Amino acid sequence: MTTALALRPPTLRSAADLDDAALRVELAHAHAVGSAASLRVIPRDRAMLQTRLAELDAEYLRRFPAAAATWPWPR
Repeated sequence: MTTALALRPPTLRSAADLDDAALRVELAHAHAVGSAASLRVIPRDRAMLQTRLAELDAEYLRRFPAAAATWPWPR
């Protein structure tokens, strides 16, 4: 049985719309998923994940500029 929900991609909130705690959680999860799945996902999905990571990273560094000095992930 196929549903309309199966055909729609998940809806993500903009990184700017997340509160600080939610931003930190999503950032940590996204980086963990990115590391674990980087070699096992199709290129289109990898590109979407990289775009989301870039958005989350940029928003985090905008809110917490001092974090740039010790940023643990590649920018």
